[in-house]
This record gives sequence, structure tokens and C-alpha cells, in this order.
Amino acid sequence: MKIRRSGRLAAWLAGIALAAGAFAGEGSSGAQQATLDALSPLASSDELVTRLLSPITQLRISRYLDRGDAGLAPQSIRVGAETFDLFVPAMPGATGYGVMVFIWPGDGMSMPASWRRLFDERHLIFIAARRSGNDENVLDRRLPLALHALGYAQRHYRIDPERVYIGGFSGGSRVAQKVALGYPDVFRALLLAGGSDAIGTAGFVPPSRERMRLFQRRTRVVFATGTQDLPNRTKDARTKKSFADFCLRGVQDISPPRSGHWVPEDRVMARVLRAIEQPLADQDGAFAGCDARLEADIHARLDEVERLRATGHEEDARNALAAIDNLYGGLATPDSLRLAEALYPVLRSGASGDAGAATGNGTTE
Repeated sequence: MKIRRSGRLAAWLAGIALAAGAFAGEGSSGAQQATLDALSPLASSDELVTRLLSPITQLRISRYLDRGDAGLAPQSIRVGAETFDLFVPAMPGATGYGVMVFIWPGDGMSMPASWRRLFDERHLIFIAARRSGNDENVLDRRLPLALHALGYAQRHYRIDPERVYIGGFSGGSRVAQKVALGYPDVFRALLLAGGSDAIGTAGFVPPSRERMRLFQRRTRVVFATGTQDLPNRTKDARTKKSFADFCLRGVQDISPPRSGHWVPEDRVMARVLRAIEQPLADQDGAFAGCDARLEADIHARLDEVERLRATGHEEDARNALAAIDNLYGGLATPDSLRLAEALYPVLRSGASGDAGAATGNGTTE
């Protein structure tokens, strides 16, 4: 199963070409290369579909596969064919190592040397997959490689599960978002540098209620986009508003001053890591009103779909339901799935129909 590739933007090329060259090949000073030696079950096709795609897209895929016309390969990555840039501190902490899985927008980019002292002091492993840039397929490669990177670290080092983080830069930051939202039971914090998407855009869809509650209540999110990176600062503003609308508790902005489209330098990165590692205080009471407003909006939109369907406006009902599925994802189930089966007969269990109608446009980017 594939999603569309995102093209290289001219602004991205202009902003990071020099930086990529400056940091290429830095792995000789304290970093090493590791080869994938086993596959993580978290990166299986079933897990990716269940955690990352909208519920109605999942239903389309399920009904299509039920017909026996095709199947999903269990894994899209091969053992021994992938490598990671890996930095391991000299010593673990009292509870083991922490780990930061990082996603770059292109190859030829390595962990900045100025970060190594910070990661060493915090007993924090840094690992980033090669061949995982913006030109690579997101669902087939970039997402699973990030999960395999974590699996590698967990197999070879004693990792504290409370100190498992994910981050990225530019297009890699946007992929890291998807991983963090789909796997909030795994990753405790998310670093967004130079790129982000609002919830409900670019395939960034809430997962099941249980997982979304973890993302809302427990995940620390740190924005670290340079103050001079104006296009991405604008996108970050939209993303932060969507996070507030979805009642996220742990959002901070630690913007590198007088900085353009690049990752934070060491002084700012030290603040970022402190924020990432700071557990969230119990704020449930302060967000009770937000939770109620969110639930009310979901139910009001679902009621409107019911009204449109009941009055014979089925095309409008389908369009409204698609908008709900893209924005609210798992938070709108099971009602959204019940309505999907009513509005799309081909999605009913045991129904026969055109494969294209079943799979729809279930791509995310």
C-alpha cells in the first residue's frame, strides 16, 4: 500500500542545502552506523493501517481485502537492507537510556556535533534512518523506518520506556507528527522543527479514542522552528491552534531566535530537551470545558449527516461524513462507520462491488 510522494520544494532546497553539506559525514565523531537486524512488530502493515489511517479508509481497505482480490505484505522493509545513524552516550542513566528517533528531510544529513554533548549528558540515544528523506514513500518507508529505528535501540540497549521520543526537521518533522499521533502509547514526546501540519490535514488524523486520549494527556510537544523561518512559523501557528482545539495539554514553543530553516543550535536544543523530558502536570480539570466542546462538535456534525441522509441529500451527506472522518478520525467512531456503511453500500459486510470504489482515495499525502 502506497501514498503519494511529496515533492521537493524550492524553499526547502534553498533553506537547507548549505546546512546539509555542513553536517554531512559528521558520524565519524562519536556517531556510528547500524544495520537493521530485525523487524519491529509496530511497523507491520496491520499496525500502520490501524494506527495511522482514518476509520473509513480502514473500512474501505478491510472490505477490499475481504473480497480476496489482494493482500497487504506484512512488512515493507527488509532486514539487512537499511542503515541508521546512531549516537550512544558513554553511559546509561539510572533507569537506562532514553532514545530520540529523528527523521531528516533528506540523506546526507547527520546529527549536529553540537548536540552530542547534550545527548551524552542526558544519557539519550539518537537514531535516524538513512534513505528516509522527502523523496521516499511515507507509508512504505519513512514511517516504518522510524519504528524499526526504535526497535533497534530497544533490542540493543536498555531503554527507559518513559523516555522514548520522536522528532524531525522540515518534511521529517511532519512525518514524526504522524508517528507520535498514531503511537502515543510508545512515544512520550514530539519535537517539531521547521515543519508541522494541523490535525485534519495531510493525513494527520486522530486515532482511536484511547490512543487520542494519551496524545492529549501525556504527550509533550515542543515546537522549535526558527523565528526567521516565516512560512513554517505560519504553518506552526495553524498547527498549534488545532492542538488547542483538540485539547492537547503539553504544547510548548521554544523558537530558536534569529534562525532560519534549520534545527536548533546547542543552547536552544538544551532548552528543548529539558521541556521534552519534563512530565506533564495533572490538568484534567482545566481542560474539562475543552473536552466537552470537542465532543459536542463531533456529535453535531454527525447529526447533520443523519439529517442530510434522512432528507434524501445523500451526496451532501457523504461529503459531510468524509470531512468528519478526515478531521476527527477515531473520535467519531462508531457512528461514523455506521453511517459509512449506510451511505456506501459497497462497504457493508459481505457486499460485492468495484475494487476501486472499495479502496477509494485512501492515501494520506
